[in-house]
Amino acid sequence: MDILENFFAEHLHEVPDPDAPSAEVTRVTSQATRYVLFKIGQIRFALASTAIAAFGREREGECHYVAGEVLVPARYRAAARIDAEHQHYIHLAGTRLGIGPCKADGDIVAADGMVAPRNRHADEPWIIATLSDPPSLILEKHALNDLLHRHASAS
Repeated sequence: MDILENFFAEHLHEVPDPDAPSAEVTRVTSQATRYVLFKIGQIRFALASTAIAAFGREREGECHYVAGEVLVPARYRAAARIDAEHQHYIHLAGTRLGIGPCKADGDIVAADGMVAPRNRHADEPWIIATLSDPPSLILEKHALNDLLHRHASAS
């Protein structure tokens, strides 16, 4: 089974916990949202283009880059192998934080029905939805920024 299909099977049809705080999915909109796609190993991620200051083969001078593996859910980290094709870096807009190395995988404008919000879980709050085609995990900038900041501070 494909790694993302496994993730989707686990999360797309989650039954909300009535005691859990309500999911903040209002920021997940699919109308005219352009996502930049990139891979960490075999795992594809999508990040709104407005959340990216720079994406290319060169690092930004004063930007602190965190290893892309931290984005991958723990149970899939074994598939997040970085090879010679992973030579791109993402600089988050409005921050001095970035992700790298990763592999550029194009972009897409998500149409209605392509984005499925997922319930927020404490273990992976930066993954807020899934994109159906191509199968991708959609990242939320603020939670991603928190994740990168924690890892940048720890190193």
